[in-house]
Parts: sequence; C-alpha cells; structure tokens
Amino acid sequence: MFDPTWIKNFSDALLPFSSYSPINLDALIKPLEYFVERIKALNLPQFWSEVGTKLGERGWVLSSRRFTLDNIMSLIELLDAADYVKFNDELVEYYTKYIDEIVQGIQCSTVDSYHKKALYESVTAFKQGLFHPAFTSLTAIIEGVLVDATPTLRKGQTNLDKRIEDLEASLSSDKTTKAIDFMNISAMKKIMETFAESLCFGKEEPQNCNRHWLLHGRTRRQLEEKEYYQLLSFLEGLIELAFDEAEAISFTG
Repeated sequence: MFDPTWIKNFSDALLPFSSYSPINLDALIKPLEYFVERIKALNLPQFWSEVGTKLGERGWVLSSRRFTLDNIMSLIELLDAADYVKFNDELVEYYTKYIDEIVQGIQCSTVDSYHKKALYESVTAFKQGLFHPAFTSLTAIIEGVLVDATPTLRKGQTNLDKRIEDLEASLSSDKTTKAIDFMNISAMKKIMETFAESLCFGKEEPQNCNRHWLLHGRTRRQLEEKEYYQLLSFLEGLIELAFDEAEAISFTG
C-alpha cells in the first residue's frame, strides 16, 4: 500500500550527506535502494489499483490527465490520515471551480454527441439547483457511455459490474495501457459496489447515492452537491479510459 511518508523518509536519510564530510557509501545505498523501489512501484498496475480502491471507497475517480502525480499523492495522504472532510472539501472546491472546463474536456472526446448534449443539460440543471433531474440524467449518461465503451457485450446487458469487468479486461490485454490507468478502473469497480447495487425497496434506503433507488423514483434522501461531482468524476474517468480526444463540440442552447 502507498505510504506517503516515504518521500520524507528518503529526504531525511540524505541529510547527513549534505555536508562536505566523507561519505559513508553503505549508509547512502540503503535510502537510494528504498527510493528506487518506490519509483518502480509507480509503474506497477497493482500500486495504482490500490490507490484507485482507496479513492473509490470515498466515491471518487481522479483523471490522470487533470490531476498531477503530486495532486494524487497529496489526496491519498489525506485518506491515509483519515482526514476525509478535508479530502472531500478539496475535491468539491476543485470541481466547483473547474466544472465548465471538465465538461468542455468531455465534449472534446469521441463520446456520442447525444451524451454530450445530455451532459450539458444535466450540468445546467445542477447549476440551477435542480438536483433530481441533474442526478437522474447524469446516472443515465454514465450507463449509456459505459454501454458504448463495452461493445463486445450485448446491448441488453444491464449488469454494470460486468461492463466494468469487461473494460478492465480490455485494458489488461492492451499493451498501450499505462499503469496509472488501473487507478481509474479500480476506483470505478469500488464505486459500483454500492452505486449499482440492486437493493430491495422494502428495506431502508442506502446512505450512499444508489442508481436503483434513484432511477426507479424511490429515493427520498437529500441529494448532495458532493455526490454530483463524484458521479461527474466517474464519467470523466470512464471517458478518459475508453474514448479518444476529438474536436470540441459546444452545446450552449
């Protein structure tokens, strides 16, 4: 698992060598080996899968195109410290500030134009405080994009977990897949455990946003701004994995 203190540990280990005193090579080799092993980890799918699982447990997917390595590691450090309030606050602040840029980035993908227009309408409703139409439409968009991203499965396949698994299999067999791509797929798998879970309507409504309750008109819980951004982060991460960039299309009316 990722330990954000390793960078500081490595830095502290090198402090004795910052003077002009004779260098103890044996003492120097150990922190260097430690550093090399951590650098190697950054290129391992397993490392990024673990990072993604941590993010997914909190409901988020982070775009590796939008967030730098430093950004991601800083956020993981907050999770490791169980500072969930600050973690969520930082991401909500980010998505609030850059929501238009994020939507424009999605419009610059090869996603079907119908989904792009629907997203524009969803975000417009969200900005106006119309959370129910904003959430239901964004949920439908995610499902539609996921169907388009997994063409080897039949169109009638409604099990979203199977579609995520199919996408993961495609990534694993593609030699051009980057190790960090497994961060997104692992986060999405974790989110789907609760978001796509088909729960009995006769029982108490789940605390987290649930597709089943939302789209069947059963939800009675207060939808939160943070949750919309989490779903938007899911959509952005999915598109980043499965679709190419293309010429921008603007929907302004």
